[in-house]
Amino acid sequence: MLAMVAAGWHLCLDVADRLLDGDPIGPIRGAEALDFGWPELRDTYAARLGEG
Repeated sequence: MLAMVAAGWHLCLDVADRLLDGDPIGPIRGAEALDFGWPELRDTYAARLGEG
């Protein structure tokens, strides 16, 4: 579960970074996160956190 939450927060911070850079993309919600690399982020966080 921790890897899933971390991946979600990672995307939130990516959105904030784009907003601060003057290139806003708006919120990423639900299934749309799949198009922004959420599964790969989840897997990476799971490996780093020893969840997988």
